[in-house]
Amino acid sequence: MNFNSTNEMEYICNKLAERKTELEQHMGSGAATSYEEYKRLCGFIQGLEFANQTILDLAERLEKADE
Repeated sequence: MNFNSTNEMEYICNKLAERKTELEQHMGSGAATSYEEYKRLCGFIQGLEFANQTILDLAERLEKADE
């Protein structure tokens, strides 16, 4: 199996961003039915942001290692 890590990381970051946007739109429409659901969705968004940043950090480390 041959892959380009940059393409895979971009794909994952894009999927995370898509999901974050979906959740933000869901919350923005007032669809959270309780404070507990609102907190859960905020935590999920925070997790998506953390995952995205971790991937970006990894990509930077890999880029520096190639130099």
